[in-house]
Amino acid sequence: MAICVDCAKNRHLKKRIAEDGVHAYCIECGQNKRKVFGIDRLADVISQAVQENFELNAQRYFLDDGDGNDITEPYGDALHTVVAEMLEQDVVFFDKLIEAISETSEHDFMDGEPDYFEPGAVYVPYRWDWTSNHFGSHWNRLISELKHKRRFFSESVNDFFERLFENVDKIRASDDGKSVPVVEVIFPHEPMFRARVIELEDVQKVINEPYKLIGPAPRNKARSGRMSPEGVVALYCARDAATAMAELRPAIGSVVAVVTIVATRPLRILNFERLERAADEGWGAYLARDYDTVYNTRVFLRNLHSLISQPVIPGHESDYLITQTMAEYLAHVYQPNFDGIIFKSVQRSGGVNLVLFAEKGTVETEAEIFPVEYVKDSVSFNKIDRVEYNHSPMQPTFNSASGVSLSAKLKSSGTLVSNLKLFKDK
Repeated sequence: MAICVDCAKNRHLKKRIAEDGVHAYCIECGQNKRKVFGIDRLADVISQAVQENFELNAQRYFLDDGDGNDITEPYGDALHTVVAEMLEQDVVFFDKLIEAISETSEHDFMDGEPDYFEPGAVYVPYRWDWTSNHFGSHWNRLISELKHKRRFFSESVNDFFERLFENVDKIRASDDGKSVPVVEVIFPHEPMFRARVIELEDVQKVINEPYKLIGPAPRNKARSGRMSPEGVVALYCARDAATAMAELRPAIGSVVAVVTIVATRPLRILNFERLERAADEGWGAYLARDYDTVYNTRVFLRNLHSLISQPVIPGHESDYLITQTMAEYLAHVYQPNFDGIIFKSVQRSGGVNLVLFAEKGTVETEAEIFPVEYVKDSVSFNKIDRVEYNHSPMQPTFNSASGVSLSAKLKSSGTLVSNLKLFKDK
């Protein structure tokens, strides 16, 4: 009994069969094929994936059984469920495959080792901490390198982003039940909004030349932003006017002018909102030969959204060297280049920000040129009447490796979010 590369549905399994398969008869299609995995080889691959990535008979803890006693109970999925999810298909020899997998367990009864595939066993995937995986730890090292060592021509930074964004064009996310690519196209009819705080005496100037006054700043006035260093101009805007204004963090009583712009051509945009919720491959990814890399890349990309959404704090512009470098990579190195990125607003719940990169070949001009145009008569003026602040209770937590940090705790789930480090053991 065997399965060929053409009949396997899991893309990682197909790749492994293509690399290591042998000539044999495939029971699925009933033909002799050059690249085939026999049942024993397939059982070994699945057995290794399960034992390396699943916890056996994990226990769910209950603090009180009603009589003041702590109790536990096992939880998880049976082996046949795990294998079915990995294969992503039904195979005619499924029951025989389960038996073959069960026989691969190498346990020693004399040493008291449990039988990993004992009857009735249940399995739960191990939980991973994205901050401690390869990409998370490497990200932190690159921040230090960019701040204190090599700002330009860093091979390690280039290699990092090359591996991180490899195949990003193929990643899809779920959006209202539909599968959509994380690489989005913004078409010329879709409005974008740009805002700026102005003085009352400048109203007539804005009316006369709205895009010049509210559009991108000239190079000599370009301040450091989360996606652009000082002197490099990027066009920060939003999908709605309210978010564009909120991102300015204007003072009460100030006047904000808003203009509407549209693209002059289709724009290729990397949508970090979609990337954060990108649909996982499911347990089928466990069959990848380089599963750690596959998983770590996806998990880090999903958490990267929160990193790039952090607001720019005056006096801490160097904290954004890594995201500025990432923007340069996406705009000029990654092929095909991106015209910009989309990410969530931290100033307005539900708001969406856009950052557009300048067109290539505009160095000789006095100002960067962006593939957008002003929508005639779209300028509006708004007075800021009040500003709302939301807060989250925080509590000190201690970790022997990182020291003391403040963590906000979500009441609904108890999940720890947003760390503010106080000090670190040396």
